[in-house]
Amino acid sequence: MTIGKDRINLIEIFAPVAGQLQQVKLFIDSQFTDNEGVLAPYFAHLGSQSGKMIRPAMLLLSGLCLGEITQLHIETAGIVEMLHNATLLHDDVIDEAQIRRTAPTANTKWGNHLAILLGDFIFSRVLDVCVKIDNKQINTIIAQTASIVCRGEMRQNVLDKSSITQKDYIDIISQKTAELFAASCLLGAAISGAIGKECEKFRNFGLNFGIAFQITDDLLDGTEAGISMSQACKYSQAAIQALADERETAAKKSLVKLAEYVVSRQS
Repeated sequence: MTIGKDRINLIEIFAPVAGQLQQVKLFIDSQFTDNEGVLAPYFAHLGSQSGKMIRPAMLLLSGLCLGEITQLHIETAGIVEMLHNATLLHDDVIDEAQIRRTAPTANTKWGNHLAILLGDFIFSRVLDVCVKIDNKQINTIIAQTASIVCRGEMRQNVLDKSSITQKDYIDIISQKTAELFAASCLLGAAISGAIGKECEKFRNFGLNFGIAFQITDDLLDGTEAGISMSQACKYSQAAIQALADERETAAKKSLVKLAEYVVSRQS
């Protein structure tokens, strides 16, 4: 499977929310403006780094499973993607990465200091949007998620890689990667009115999906020798099972297809 086919698969999977995903992209772009022009090249870099948009798509699809997509879904999906992009800027500095999404990283182009500041700026925009949304439930989930993701990244960098057990590995990727997927699905469902166990179903879908996603990523990169694709498939199936009781809709079918896609992709 080529990168091009991966992209086509996602386009098909995201079809029920394609129009809303475009609105999310426009919303994100609107957060990075520079009236004086001095910072325009750096903001243009942020705009050019649009990825696969999996997290906002999962938020929108989760919301669509239970109702109509609203502007609150759009803006919250933008917050989730901005959080993700901020962590990537910081990750690239830590990993000394030179390429991200086929283009030079910010740290390669302008150095570590500017790359870190760009990440910090995105975080500041997230805070500003959260204040404007003024929704306690959403803001609480976003704040808790950001804290858990950072804790996972710190654990990964503090622990001696040679002594990390498989349990340590799963715990770390659950925090640094899967938690943001879990929050995306939880937020989408909660904004559509889900409460209690129904919220938990969507959160569990996202968490298991995220673990499968990161295991697959690490296997594709050749960076994790102590884990196998069968374990990624186990978490993918657990994600699908989490939504087994949800009514059959186009949005649910897309989430299921996404869980199947994540362990079959080649990039």
